[in-house]
Amino acid sequence: QTSSKFKNELTRLNKEQREAVETIAGPVMVIAGPGTGKTQILTLRIANILMKTDASPENILALTFTESAASNIRKRLVGLIGTQGYYANIATFHGFCNQIIQDYPEKFPDIIGSSPATQINKISILRKIIGSSGFKKIKPSGDFYYYIPAISKNIRDLKNEGVDPDGLRKSVESQKKNIKLARLTAKQRANNLAQADKNMELAQAYALYQKELRRRKLYDFEDMILETVKVLQKDKDFLLDLQEKYQYILVDEHQDTNGSQNRALELLSGYDRNPNLFIVGDEKQAIFRFQGASLENFVYFKNKFPKVRLVSLRQNYRSTQEILDASHSLIEKKTASLAMKLESQEKKAGKKIKICRLESIEAECEFIADKIKNLIDKSRLMKSIADPRSRKAGSGKTPAEEMAVLYRENKDALAVSEALSRNGVSFAVESDENILEDSEIKKLNVLFEAIENFAGPEHMAKALHLDFFGLEPIEIYKSLG
Repeated sequence: QTSSKFKNELTRLNKEQREAVETIAGPVMVIAGPGTGKTQILTLRIANILMKTDASPENILALTFTESAASNIRKRLVGLIGTQGYYANIATFHGFCNQIIQDYPEKFPDIIGSSPATQINKISILRKIIGSSGFKKIKPSGDFYYYIPAISKNIRDLKNEGVDPDGLRKSVESQKKNIKLARLTAKQRANNLAQADKNMELAQAYALYQKELRRRKLYDFEDMILETVKVLQKDKDFLLDLQEKYQYILVDEHQDTNGSQNRALELLSGYDRNPNLFIVGDEKQAIFRFQGASLENFVYFKNKFPKVRLVSLRQNYRSTQEILDASHSLIEKKTASLAMKLESQEKKAGKKIKICRLESIEAECEFIADKIKNLIDKSRLMKSIADPRSRKAGSGKTPAEEMAVLYRENKDALAVSEALSRNGVSFAVESDENILEDSEIKKLNVLFEAIENFAGPEHMAKALHLDFFGLEPIEIYKSLG
């Protein structure tokens, strides 16, 4: 039964999709734009490996970027091969590294038993470091803590690229030597050296930050991957064990991988010059660098594995050709040699795209809400006058449940939802955001911790700093004093 279902799905693939599914051995890179069926081919490829090789589900590792994507892949896999699909390793990068840490705690003495650091923890630690240290470049006299948001972001970015404090320090030292040897004007040399000195202080603050995290038994979200990479680089026997276990590695949305994630992939697949490593990505997303996406990932992969099989999925099953042509025209000048034009499988001609120029975010949201309301009203009108026995009631119009508003960040939902409310349009906001990571929920947790540890001055101090109390810092210190 499983075999027949798999064969049925296989017959529905186009030539390029089938090539991606049936090329099992060696490195494979699939360039897949939106609507080209990349999730389906990734799932079918896992099923194909299990059917045509001696590999067991435990030997397969599929990595993606969201829990919902991992869940979607597993659901499809179980539908194809049955309960075996539950035993394949399908996870996010962070989820995978966290599982390794939990399974081999003795390998991770620096992080095991620790708790995730909240944003309050991070800012508190950085304020302590900046306030008590003799920095000059990152501690302006007018406002000691002015650079803390930037320092916090830089540390996060450094961790994402797999750079530890010592690595940053060595990089800055090399940079300073190059500046002194370079042919520069006196002003250019002075400016570059000043920036290098600033980066050296950042390296020192980064080192102190990591030390304080360990002392408080805390870790950053990025530390899960960073610590995994560090251990795999040092413990060759442990690395060999994992390489033997994960014989086939698949990566979805590869354009979103950062330096530390790519380094983890390098290590896990480093058993062979041509490992069974399969990556899927969209070069068009990469040029915009959403969530750290980078076109360099594609170029790097091609250079790393010269014998890589390159497969381009050109057939789009989601959009009309008008939409595909318009989107391609916007980005074709910025794409590199991997760029390709998608071809729609929709046989009917699509409607022309309308471009509206609006003066503000508020005007844009109001325009969206008004447009949706008009479409819903027309749909209701058509349904009311149509023959109730006809299946074409409301034909050509759009019911509310078939409309969606896409926005880039969660914070953008507020303005849209307010405009919809003003226009009397019912809506639901969908988000992959973890509610426990919400800033207001974190504040509530700080308050609960203070109540539970009522006699603890540290917990009480954190609670009193919560903005909704409106207390001045000097008054807090006086009360704790």
